[in-house]
Amino acid sequence: SSSATAPRVLILSPEGQDPFLYISTLPALAETLRRRGASVEIVSPWLPFYDPRSLPSPRTALTPEWQGIDGIDAWLAKHSLNDFDLVITTTFPVARLALAAGNLRPEARIVVVDFHMLGGMNEAVAAWLPVGARPADGTWWPSKQLILESAFPGYVQLYINYGVPLEQLAWRPFALYPGHFPAGPDVHQCDYIFSGGNHLRDLETLRQASAKLASGVHPIDLYAPGERFAGNDHLRHRGFVSMAAFHQAAANSRFVVLPLHEEVNRATGVTVLAMALLAGRPIVATDIMAIRDYVQHEAEALLVPPGDAAALADAITRLDTDSALLSRLAAGARTLGQRLSTEHWADQIASRAPLLPVSTAHGWRNW
Repeated sequence: SSSATAPRVLILSPEGQDPFLYISTLPALAETLRRRGASVEIVSPWLPFYDPRSLPSPRTALTPEWQGIDGIDAWLAKHSLNDFDLVITTTFPVARLALAAGNLRPEARIVVVDFHMLGGMNEAVAAWLPVGARPADGTWWPSKQLILESAFPGYVQLYINYGVPLEQLAWRPFALYPGHFPAGPDVHQCDYIFSGGNHLRDLETLRQASAKLASGVHPIDLYAPGERFAGNDHLRHRGFVSMAAFHQAAANSRFVVLPLHEEVNRATGVTVLAMALLAGRPIVATDIMAIRDYVQHEAEALLVPPGDAAALADAITRLDTDSALLSRLAAGARTLGQRLSTEHWADQIASRAPLLPVSTAHGWRNW
């Protein structure tokens, strides 16, 4: 975009606990947009800790004026939203403050990026729902200028149940900053398989599957919290490590294994999946909705039925021992990973182009 038509963007990033989103993704998005000619202001207690070269520690004490949304409220009291085309935030309470400010231009939009899937939705409904109305009626939605961007298209029914109007709902993939999550080496140069994470991981199926692997299959390094357990020749429990070490281990693996339990109202596995794809690592994963929102079987991943240790072992063996398959899925992972980056997000905002589904040889994908 030229400077005359470049969007004017405001990012309101309140106090929060997610290190990827607040300390990495949002400040990196701001910097990337500026490089594309956009005018960007970011209001965030985390901004002083952003380092484009390395991922900082997430546990930083914030000053009292930033507790909750107090810092955002104070900033909005002193500034006009009339200067912006797009306001991006991560919470409904901040969106409420922005709408209440009353100085948003008619063509401007406020976007709530719902990376954490319905977080704060109950509070939003309680605040906006008219007396006597039901959430599913959709009468609580406060403004056509408010857009909800979800990272989980497969869970659209949940948003419908909450009464989110479909015309106010858009889809935005979970995005990471490549400077903090760089690509790894050629997968064929790596000598272990990676697995890890802490939410709804099906470690029992992983244990059973790893015990079935033949001696020639590379070992699996598992990075998960809790007491280290005795594994087997193919499963080495590495325990809990820092985020930087976690990513380095994933990025230097042959591929990533994600054994998952499915919960109908909550996605899981997507953070590690996005990290793996950005690093160019193929995936072996349980075939659940959240995973299908991101990868396609035989394109970037091999998907197996939930709780099926034999199928998981077969998929691990196949990907580890079939060199051509490993190369093909790694290439697919690298391509998809580029669409899960802050650079791709910034390109879409700067060009003002809608984010549309993509037709592939394996069918339509969400982005």
